[in-house]
Amino acid sequence: VFGQNLNSAVGQASNLGVVSSGVLTFTGNVGNTTPLGDIDASQSTLSGVTATNQNNVFKAKSFNSGTVAGNINLTTPQTYTNATGLVLATSGTSTITLGTVTTSGGGVVTISNSDSLKLVGALNLDGAFTQINNDPNLQTEDVEFGSITSLPLQIITTGDSISFEAPITLIQNGSLSTGATGVGNVTIGSSVDSAANSQKSLTVANANGSTNFGGSLGAGTNAELGGLSVTSSSINFTDSLNPTQVKTKGSSGQVYTGTVSLSSDVTMNAGNNGPVTFSSTIDSAPLNSKALSVQGFLTAQLNGNVGAGTALSSFSLSGSSGAIATLNAGNVITTGSGQNFNTALVIGNAAPSQINLTAGSGSVLFGNTVSLV
Repeated sequence: VFGQNLNSAVGQASNLGVVSSGVLTFTGNVGNTTPLGDIDASQSTLSGVTATNQNNVFKAKSFNSGTVAGNINLTTPQTYTNATGLVLATSGTSTITLGTVTTSGGGVVTISNSDSLKLVGALNLDGAFTQINNDPNLQTEDVEFGSITSLPLQIITTGDSISFEAPITLIQNGSLSTGATGVGNVTIGSSVDSAANSQKSLTVANANGSTNFGGSLGAGTNAELGGLSVTSSSINFTDSLNPTQVKTKGSSGQVYTGTVSLSSDVTMNAGNNGPVTFSSTIDSAPLNSKALSVQGFLTAQLNGNVGAGTALSSFSLSGSSGAIATLNAGNVITTGSGQNFNTALVIGNAAPSQINLTAGSGSVLFGNTVSLV
């Protein structure tokens, strides 16, 4: 237990090595006058880590907890200046609660959690953020964005990747950004749900990187997202084993700014309350033939070809009562059961003079009007 302020000597960055099997507790400030060097507990078998006074500061070059057989509660605002940044790991049913973290010098945050990871403060990072499942036998890992009393959760990097392996629950709205350059990939390896009946929104911004969704979004019981907005060079639905659902219920609906690629059959439903907008092309992933069904929208906008790169197996538009879908593209190509336009279809101003709907051996069905703007 460090019960008082802990600092390096003036003009130095003193390292702290911890070898213990107990709980590592920081009650006072860490590095408030002179930041520490590297805090290394990687040779320990700690039974907990605690620094929870949010009026204190925690400043060091880096901190490595080792694998902790107990809960980690780090909600004191933290600053790290070394490329190794913050490394946390747990075993068993131990949870991690992490508050505000700022890194510089390329500092990464790497978290290997064996149970719940609760992110309750903003992460402003000069390196990558990586969440890894650390107990494949229990498979109880999950991630919570925010808490009931916290602000919306933001993770921002300076052009570095953001990745999650575990399922995510949005207690608050979540925002993932790779910063001004927009490079760096965002990978969400499992599902994303709102907390029950809360309709929280997810925003992803990495305009020059790829966004990869490995599971459904908003598909849990009463877990629809409030909205989904993705701005990325390529937006990939990557679960090749299971159908993917994207469900939203808020008025902001679903906005996909970037090319869309399908490795699974995908159903998007806007809950009869919002738009679904595509800025660019929609294709099956290479060597695949996948279906896309867009449902429950008030308006839909297709601003790029569908299936012209790699054909879809089928394509369906079915909005809410009175919905309108606008087509600003020249080609919709499917190779399976065909195409269903069950909503009023408007050929937009940006559409070419000739529209080609190519369904192979399938049919093309119109369940409503077709008109020009």
